[in-house]
Amino acid sequence: MAEPQFSTHPDDDLPRTIRREKDARQRSAAAASSHGGGYGTPPPGRGYELPTADGVTVSRFDIPFFRLMFFLIKCVLAGVPAVLLLGAMLFGLGQALKIFLPWLVKMQIVVTFPS
Repeated sequence: MAEPQFSTHPDDDLPRTIRREKDARQRSAAAASSHGGGYGTPPPGRGYELPTADGVTVSRFDIPFFRLMFFLIKCVLAGVPAVLLLGAMLFGLGQALKIFLPWLVKMQIVVTFPS
């Protein structure tokens, strides 16, 4: 039986299936870069530059008015249950304070309708 040969390179320690997958990804990346890039890379020679993290400034958004309006209406409608829940929690907290600490209640507004 032959002795196993150990390598000092960290990639040689990977299982065979992971090594195959890694080699396939490297081949596909090399093929994509030779054919003009993939989805995330612009074609070479067109004057495109990749932005750096410290030099990026957003100057404007190009969003159609009606799409933005419908998005904001959806945001308002999504906030209604949260407001109702917050109101119920504050009402419950007020009732608990009124029951357990009655000396804190200085004035209570009572709305009555004549019958």
